[in-house]
Amino acid sequence: MNKKRGIALILVSVVLLAVVYFVMPSTFSANENSQNKSSEIIQGSYAASKTQMSWMVSYYYYPKNFQELIQSGHLVYSGEVVGVQPAPYDNYPMTLAKVKVDKIIRGDSNLKGQIINVLFAGGDIKENDFKSTMTDSPIAPSNKTITVEYSGTKLPENGDKIAGIMNKASTGTNGIKDDFWMFVAPGSVFFKDDDNLYKRPKGFKSPDNNDQTINKSLTQLIEEKKD
Repeated sequence: MNKKRGIALILVSVVLLAVVYFVMPSTFSANENSQNKSSEIIQGSYAASKTQMSWMVSYYYYPKNFQELIQSGHLVYSGEVVGVQPAPYDNYPMTLAKVKVDKIIRGDSNLKGQIINVLFAGGDIKENDFKSTMTDSPIAPSNKTITVEYSGTKLPENGDKIAGIMNKASTGTNGIKDDFWMFVAPGSVFFKDDDNLYKRPKGFKSPDNNDQTINKSLTQLIEEKKD
């Protein structure tokens, strides 16, 4: 898998931020239309300065319904984020999250109780390393570290309860030596909210405009799964 293909896999999966590698290689493609929108102070494992970036995603052959979305991944699970670390690659910000798996809905049951690596689009990167597109110049000639979060995605934080529909990445993808997992499509990562529902990140625009039903369906699957 070459460098540019690896980047494309993350940038459209989000939220990081996967076209060629996954089971449905023509599921979607992304055209970034990024600009610096706002900055705010954040806490946790990321830099103090947070930069919101917008992007546009075009969907092709996106799963028609919830069942197709579930079946598109080799692993469907829920778990808790227990660590995050920057994993920038070729001028793009990415984050590698450590996730302790508590339930397996679909896939290898031996992963239950294990800690897996999950790659997200966005995260910490030096300003002079960051390009919003492959042809752009760096956004600033500065060594300052910024945290980039793309619209329609959410960066993982320690303690987050998440669920995902994922496929395993090939060894060495994006320069990562350890095994890791990537989300099968935009909208295939869910964060548990205060109302105990697993939800897609705010700002994500589903091509089927059916986020509420999908959120409830995934939550129900997780709740019904015996420990």
